[in-house]
Amino acid sequence: MRGMIDKLNKIAKPQDILARYIVSKDTICFTFEFNHLQSYLSESDKIELSVACLQREAKLLCIIKESTEAASTAHLDINLDPEDYFDKIEALWEQKGVNLQTLWRLETVRIAKPWGSEIWYTGMEDRGISTVAGMPLPWLCSIMPNRLKDDLRSTQVTQEKNLILLKILDPFPEIDRGDLYFELHSEKREVYIVTSIDEASWPNGEGQIRYGFNQEKLKTFETALEFKSAYLASVETYQSVRNEIDNFLDAQSEKTPIPSELIAKEQKLKEIMYDFTALKRLKVGDVIHVHPYFPHSLQHGVRAIEFQTAHYERYILSFTQKVLTQNHWDTKTALRKVQTNLPLIETLKIIENSAGVLFESIADFEEFSAYRLSLQRNATYLPNTNAYTLVIGVKGVCLVEDSLGNAIHIRAEESFLIPPLTKEISIKGRTDNSVLLLAVPR
Repeated sequence: MRGMIDKLNKIAKPQDILARYIVSKDTICFTFEFNHLQSYLSESDKIELSVACLQREAKLLCIIKESTEAASTAHLDINLDPEDYFDKIEALWEQKGVNLQTLWRLETVRIAKPWGSEIWYTGMEDRGISTVAGMPLPWLCSIMPNRLKDDLRSTQVTQEKNLILLKILDPFPEIDRGDLYFELHSEKREVYIVTSIDEASWPNGEGQIRYGFNQEKLKTFETALEFKSAYLASVETYQSVRNEIDNFLDAQSEKTPIPSELIAKEQKLKEIMYDFTALKRLKVGDVIHVHPYFPHSLQHGVRAIEFQTAHYERYILSFTQKVLTQNHWDTKTALRKVQTNLPLIETLKIIENSAGVLFESIADFEEFSAYRLSLQRNATYLPNTNAYTLVIGVKGVCLVEDSLGNAIHIRAEESFLIPPLTKEISIKGRTDNSVLLLAVPR
């Protein structure tokens, strides 16, 4: 039978429903409701979602809406053509369908930080949730008949696999104001790819990241414990004057200048504290790996794309501003975990270098792998993965096309999620020296 409308009851496993219908060659519009656990939020409550899908030729269009009386489709004429019926639901829900069988354009959420902002592409937590065509990304992931459903961020209790986090770090250009927290993580793994360096901040074109501890200073102590004890004393001394400045700013008008002697004292103590740490030079295109227990702080005016595991934890060793998200630093706790030696330099592995294609492995973590693809004009690369893939443009323009004829141009800082339902992807350079980053789960 061709052309049908199937109104299903409330179901327990939406991914099974999609797996059943996606193999159909008929034009079918089907609708259903299901309970969605928002495990990526601190309250982890359940909400009921309404779903409408249109299976048509090479497309499986989908829209999702929170179930409300206003979203009810009970009054719609079930005798309509399936495509007309789906159009009616799109109008009712004020939402356009997303093709689940090809690339999803990831819409960003900008999260303000004391040092600048983060631009999230796959974020899903209390502070913000990324979207696809206005629909929350986790809603779409939860109905997919493949690994995407299992890779939703879950509670720390269940320890399920999580969707790779993709973001841009966009610090202010001013020194101190744009320096990130000097922090470490106990679980999170990160890889940064530098995309731009503010010329006014760094006239020679080289930025910096505070990257671990000063190895020469470490050698002047008999033990790492003595080094950490001296470092802790310098941090606590600096923090006392930092608190004094913050209290002054809280009590005074913004136009009231900080006393000059307090500024001089803060500057001197900051230099003493930072003498224990190391700075690493950065240029555009550099790749930085951050493993658990290693302290780091991207510096002002250095913009970077970041892939990371979906762990939301950190320990702040120090910060040159008031911390707004907590009322303390975690220096003592962090120093019990910290890695004092610098890590070995991780060289990038070239996987393919031929015919205008350079494909490099830039991170090979336990949880995910990340790659850089550089293409000359008209050069083509064929990715091969059975998992979902995150892709973000860095430079130039690339054309991503699947075997069903769906094609999308990707430009700098545009990002897409390629779901596992997408078949036979090809990536072609549309400009010289085009660059994309890709990440896939392990």
